[in-house]
Amino acid sequence: MLTLILKNLKNNKIYYFLILLGYVATIFTMSISASLIKISKDITIDFNQGDLNKQRIIEVNSDKNIDIDKIIEVTRKFSIDNAITISGISYRKVIDKYSDESWIVPVELVTFNEIPSWIPKVVEGQYFLPEQSKGNKKIAVVGTGVILNGIGNESQIDILGEKFNVIGSVGKIQDFSDYLGTVFLPINCLPNQLKNNIKTIKIKLYNDNGTIEQQKELLLNELRTNSELYVNEIDVLSNNEEYYSQLCRNGILTLLIWIIAIANISTLIYFMISKNRRNLVVSIAMGMSDRILIKQLFYTLMILSIFSSLIALIMQYMLIPLLKNNLTRVLNISQIRISSLNIIIVLVGIIIISLIIAILSVRSIYKEDLSKELKND
Repeated sequence: MLTLILKNLKNNKIYYFLILLGYVATIFTMSISASLIKISKDITIDFNQGDLNKQRIIEVNSDKNIDIDKIIEVTRKFSIDNAITISGISYRKVIDKYSDESWIVPVELVTFNEIPSWIPKVVEGQYFLPEQSKGNKKIAVVGTGVILNGIGNESQIDILGEKFNVIGSVGKIQDFSDYLGTVFLPINCLPNQLKNNIKTIKIKLYNDNGTIEQQKELLLNELRTNSELYVNEIDVLSNNEEYYSQLCRNGILTLLIWIIAIANISTLIYFMISKNRRNLVVSIAMGMSDRILIKQLFYTLMILSIFSSLIALIMQYMLIPLLKNNLTRVLNISQIRISSLNIIIVLVGIIIISLIIAILSVRSIYKEDLSKELKND
């Protein structure tokens, strides 16, 4: 059967070549669109610092200085079941003492009993381990912008005279993550000089076990026992509607691209079948079973699909670096990964579609009155 298929491909190489080009364009487009929707999802999750359904944010205000040690003591009790971060603390770092050039550097306290499902993207080194986030060792994880702006380096950062060993850097510049300029510290390691003049902080609870709402209520009740504090919950879902809308739009666009691509594949297959209709009719007249015809047609389509996928993969390796160099500022093209997995997923989908169309096409020919076509032949 393989010899017969290859002979048929050779004898009709022009229109099979056209079909091959259509397959390549379709597979390449579907693969890129699949990559883009994944990028969109990853960027949204990174901006939100995890799944919004798994997190709650509590804002704490005070007319006086917030006793951060008491806040830390309270939140530590909840770190058994939750990953907790405390933000709203910052310090001024002078870069040039002659021009008085300086940066305001946000500091975020971190503690967790188990590494949560979302952590900042590590680009070098590592993020905190659970025991490190709860310990007293002077270590830090810094945003990439902290290093690039000379606030710290890859090995050490000075925070108002206290030195912390840097164990990792997080965040890619091209992602525009809002933690690029942040210094992350274990919850017990906040320098004493940063404990003064704190008026507002935000406590984020992140929970993977489905009890986030109960944990939030418990923490709210605990904090509200202090009459000097004004404690409120921030609605994280309403603050991020824009990003969910963007993700939804990207998903709909990708779905439309896939529908058009599948329609193109179907058109190409029907075109191929119409070109082979005479041979199919003669084969049926000679008593060939529909199962053999379906196999023959399906194997032809599978050969085309596999060759198309290989060409599309080669095109990705050739074109993506070119796009990254020239279109990074126009699109977030730098995030597109050269992924053979995307090609494989698309290939499997196209093979399934090819099989379904082959079965439907051969069965429909069997049901037709072929007497006129047979007489002409």
